[in-house]
Amino acid sequence: MTKLTTSFLSAGLLPALILASATGCAPTRPASRAAAANAAAKPAVLEPAAAPAPAPAPATAATPAAVAAKPDQPRVIGTAARSKDPALAAEFNNLFVDGDVYFAGWPTEAGLRAMAARGVKTVIALKTPEQVEQSSGFNPRRVATQLGIELVIIPVRADTYSRNDVLTFAAAFDKSRGPVLIHCGSASTCGMVWSGYLVEKRGMSAADAVERGHAAGLQEGPMTEAAERVAAELQAKR
Repeated sequence: MTKLTTSFLSAGLLPALILASATGCAPTRPASRAAAANAAAKPAVLEPAAAPAPAPAPATAATPAAVAAKPDQPRVIGTAARSKDPALAAEFNNLFVDGDVYFAGWPTEAGLRAMAARGVKTVIALKTPEQVEQSSGFNPRRVATQLGIELVIIPVRADTYSRNDVLTFAAAFDKSRGPVLIHCGSASTCGMVWSGYLVEKRGMSAADAVERGHAAGLQEGPMTEAAERVAAELQAKR
């Protein structure tokens, strides 16, 4: 082997030289050991990692205010009309209905029991128990106790009717829940007191309130005169 060949062999260039001769291309000089070492030592360039997605916000427990039941709303008031239930109406001296509010005259014991079956838990009597017993022949206190009914007694007369009667009635009526029966002797006193309530508590005009009172049983005469007088007084105080 010639010195030149020996030199190429020792340098590791002979294979490349042979390949270059076969292909007609100039041989490629291999990278030096220092360059290879530098390349190996050069750190790899990494693409920055994507920012992690934000963790979902923890579920917020409902606050008491969010789940609390709405406060009781005032009872819806419409216009009363004579009852279309002949079996029930037969147990009262006149019977008018506005939603779940009943306006009636003298009740029979069967009438009170029928009202209890319809869910009535409050009876507002605008006559005394003695007057009821004298007219209908039963003790309303005893029957009300048996039926679990709260009996509220507010005797009212046309000649002494005043704002105090309206306020006393309003306190009992507004705290009642569910169906309620209001009764007197013929339903006329019911309509009178009802008209005052509508002016005092529901903001109606005196004229509109008295008209609603007539729908609930108010009759012409002293009762209407008293209703108009007190309704006008209540309207003037607003």
